Amino acid sequence: MAAPKMNAGSASAPDVDDFNINQVDVYAENLAAMGDKYGCTAVEDIYSDFGVLLVAKGSPISPKTAERLSGHCLQNPLDQVARLAKHLSSRSLVKAFNRAIDLNSLISKVSICLDIPPLIQHFCLVKELPSGPMQKLSVMAHGFPKLFERTLCGTVMVVAVGKKLGWDLVTLQRLFYASLFRDLGLLHLASVGMSSPPQYSEETFYHSHISASILGMENFFDQEVIQLVHAHHERPDGSSYPLGEYGEEVSLQCYCISFCDHLWGLLDSGFSQWLMPYLKVNSVGRGGEVAVAMQSVCIQCGVDKEEVKLQEDRYELIDKLIHKTLEINRIYAHLIVIYETFTKRVDSRLERTMLAIIQSFSALFDRQDWGNLNFWGCWRP
Repeated sequence: MAAPKMNAGSASAPDVDDFNINQVDVYAENLAAMGDKYGCTAVEDIYSDFGVLLVAKGSPISPKTAERLSGHCLQNPLDQVARLAKHLSSRSLVKAFNRAIDLNSLISKVSICLDIPPLIQHFCLVKELPSGPMQKLSVMAHGFPKLFERTLCGTVMVVAVGKKLGWDLVTLQRLFYASLFRDLGLLHLASVGMSSPPQYSEETFYHSHISASILGMENFFDQEVIQLVHAHHERPDGSSYPLGEYGEEVSLQCYCISFCDHLWGLLDSGFSQWLMPYLKVNSVGRGGEVAVAMQSVCIQCGVDKEEVKLQEDRYELIDKLIHKTLEINRIYAHLIVIYETFTKRVDSRLERTMLAIIQSFSALFDRQDWGNLNFWGCWRP
């Protein structure tokens, strides 16, 4: 079965001119930090956009070099003129996927049950993956191992759900590329830096736009992949970014990436006992097909019996908790959007009013103790 077509009005690919990939930013520090350990060399003379020679061909790209390049705009993207001595290739990426599958019991069961590894290998090796995005992925693996693990495991889940939904091979391949390279933009954000795990802020809302712009510089990816990357945080309830689309505006493929990313975050945080209730809650409404497909995968693999051993009353309690958590998240998301919209257009009195509303909701949640898992009787240390 072919995947549903993307709506013409949804998640259009961003204009790559909005993000200047030639501008030297914090990514140069990330690259140089890895190069300081494994070696990184200028494979061409590196010029500024004004034609000034900044680094001669064959020179090492060290932290000092990155500091000297800081603030410059280059004639060519850094990944085209500087090359790591040790970086991921298509074949080594297959090995990285296999390690991630072996190290996680849920991912391993799903992969074996649906025969995912041959698909992953095919997508990695059918064409040599482009060197620029692959070098960025190498920097992620070195500087942000947890983010790299989340990227790999989330991608396996995306392919599994897509296969369960009966999407064709071309669609699965696009989903694979989009999920694999969706978070490259985080490496270019100063707020993320070299911390591990990355420190998120309002600035990270733009990472999907940057990631899509990076892929837009490559002839390897078609526009549908770039659209998927740009909109991979969109959710049908309208509570996500960067477009805040709602309902039918959100492509089911985009939501598949977003849903699997959130699901892996839940599991990686140690809340595997929430898996089946979480899927049950999300199986209703637009995008519910994705949760239903994942439920079916878990039942087929026996995960529902082996990973989730809950009494019926405990199950219902967690079900209520997740419903309440989703409700709170939606309220917060919409309040923040309203707050940011109005504070840019009117005087500070409304700004203070909106802030007071948000604080009131926060106090209400605190009084109700909704965020305290001990209150719900379902906390497991």
